[in-house]
Amino acid sequence: MLSSMDLATAWGLAKLILMFAIVVTPVYLVMRALVKLARLRYGFLPEPPDDGPPLRVCYSCNSSVLEQGFSHCPYCGQVLPPMPVVATTPLIAALDSGVGQSGATDGPSV
Repeated sequence: MLSSMDLATAWGLAKLILMFAIVVTPVYLVMRALVKLARLRYGFLPEPPDDGPPLRVCYSCNSSVLEQGFSHCPYCGQVLPPMPVVATTPLIAALDSGVGQSGATDGPSV
């Protein structure tokens, strides 16, 4: 059975955690939004991570072949499927083609 001292301690701890959540959560959310806006302002666009070149997998032996020049599997000799085409998002395609660039930069170039 819990004594009155244990209940008071538990209630005090619950109030402390509640007050911490009320004060810290809005500050965290505002700071997170400011960091996201600053990253967008200075050109750190959210991009998917680069996983490297696309894999080709042999239909016969299920081995992956990274070399682009191979037309046959080096392990079993069967014909390899064609290289998969990597689809780009319109934003990344626009950045790669240079659409909207005036030649001037807003900040330091890397």
